Amino acid sequence: DTSCARAVAMQHPSISLLLDFLETAEHKAMTVANHHGINALRDNPEIMGTSLDMLRRAANILHNLALVPENRSLFTQHQQRLLSLVMSQILDQFVAQILSDVLYLCFQGELPNS
Repeated sequence: DTSCARAVAMQHPSISLLLDFLETAEHKAMTVANHHGINALRDNPEIMGTSLDMLRRAANILHNLALVPENRSLFTQHQQRLLSLVMSQILDQFVAQILSDVLYLCFQGELPNS
């Protein structure tokens, strides 16, 4: 329901908090990979402090918020954060794909013409 998605997005910190959650998990995953190796993270992804399912849910919430055209302007100040997460070498590829869709939805009209 677009009215529910709009109400959630209008709660000032909702987008920022979801991005904070994803960034924190990415940072913890990077720390684990640097100290224990990438295999430790692959074998036990919860070692980063959350589950892949929760990361995917957070990304899906952002995607659902971005599907509402009226919400897209609320993502403007978070463009760099989204891009950093999409470009992450450690973040789950499915999560990164969802976030790239969010970027596309929100910023497709802002690209300069070549």
